[in-house]
Amino acid sequence: MKMKLKAILFDLDDTLYLERDFVKSGFRAVARWLRQENGLPEKETFTRLWSMFTSGERGDLFDRLLGDDPKKKVLVNDLVSVYREHEPKISLLPGMKKCLLQLQKNFKLGLVTDGYEHVQRQKIAALTLDDMFHAVVMTDELGHNNWKPSTVPFIRICQKLDIKPHEAIYIADNPQKDFKGPNQLGMSSIRFRMQYGEHYHRKPVSPDYAPTTIVNGRAQLLEELNKHYV
Repeated sequence: MKMKLKAILFDLDDTLYLERDFVKSGFRAVARWLRQENGLPEKETFTRLWSMFTSGERGDLFDRLLGDDPKKKVLVNDLVSVYREHEPKISLLPGMKKCLLQLQKNFKLGLVTDGYEHVQRQKIAALTLDDMFHAVVMTDELGHNNWKPSTVPFIRICQKLDIKPHEAIYIADNPQKDFKGPNQLGMSSIRFRMQYGEHYHRKPVSPDYAPTTIVNGRAQLLEELNKHYV
């Protein structure tokens, strides 16, 4: 039996675009800044950062880039700021805009995204999504305690869209935080799993964190929505 669905809610990172594209864009901005401010070779700097990232390294990449020189350590905060503040060069996944426009005809669309507010707004602008959603909730606006897996952002988006949680479905990628909140509210969910997504190999820490179903790619997503919800 198909559910009576009124709204489709989306995550942003690794759901509407590949997060690694934002990382690459940020590394290019950092490499460019270091060339301008410190004369470091831009191409080599970017290549080293990207190589560390694609080999699975995370966390203190900028510290490792600059090494143990105390004079360079003061640059780390500058690099973090450049990374977060840069104007990202990113694109929606192939066919995703068409998908959103198609869904927009029959459903209210919402966006619920973690991350620093300014950074997420920069991404939304770069992806030209400003007018695509009927409501947007940046969890950072609600305070860090209300980032996912909190139920608060999902309660807020339902209030904005004037719907009940069971009338919506949440589409996201990270099984370690994205689906617990919706589950607690009785909201269905779909894990959008992509090979190059940051959380492709992650598994739910418990059944409470598991999505209702899993799809691999836009075609399967539309098929799943049409099969059970549309």
